[in-house]
Amino acid sequence: MALLQVVALVCAALGVVRAGPLLPAGQEPEPFDTNPQYSYSYTIQDAVTGDTKGHSESRNGDVVTGQYSVVDADGTRRIVDYTADAVHGFNAVVRREGTPSVHAAPIVRAAPVAAPVVARAFVPAPVPASVVRSAPFVQYSSPRFSYSVQPVAVASAPVARYAPAPYNALPALPSYAVPSGASNVHTSVSTPYHSYSY
Repeated sequence: MALLQVVALVCAALGVVRAGPLLPAGQEPEPFDTNPQYSYSYTIQDAVTGDTKGHSESRNGDVVTGQYSVVDADGTRRIVDYTADAVHGFNAVVRREGTPSVHAAPIVRAAPVAAPVVARAFVPAPVPASVVRSAPFVQYSSPRFSYSVQPVAVASAPVARYAPAPYNALPALPSYAVPSGASNVHTSVSTPYHSYSY
């Protein structure tokens, strides 16, 4: 711990410790805007998807104000006005415009039904007991068979041997003498395997 304190003291004495990023020589730091300001807005009205919404926001210093709106599924338009600052934090007011185009189905209550009055007592009739019989006993057996293993014939594959391809000597190429004094002579020789030209 003492070593860390010594290193920190030496760095501070030499001026090595700086707050902020180092800038190249000759370059000034960007000026700090004490009153930042911006403003933007957009609106979307897509007839194909039915997406309708908008948003606008502006900033003046540390106060941000804005509004966004969206058309909800029931056809009403929801509008949110908001403000954010360092003193009051984020505050939003939500309001709705229009009447819902989709109504909830009314609740239908069934009328009460009076139960019929029974004038005489019910006496169940005796039920004769049914006779239960078991199914006939059936016995199944698998067919008898015998199985014997036959000896397997074993044969070895021929041994593969690798050798270079057989040598195929090419026929001797014809040779012709170049006539003396010929300055522009072209020669070409072709065989089924090679072609030369010079």
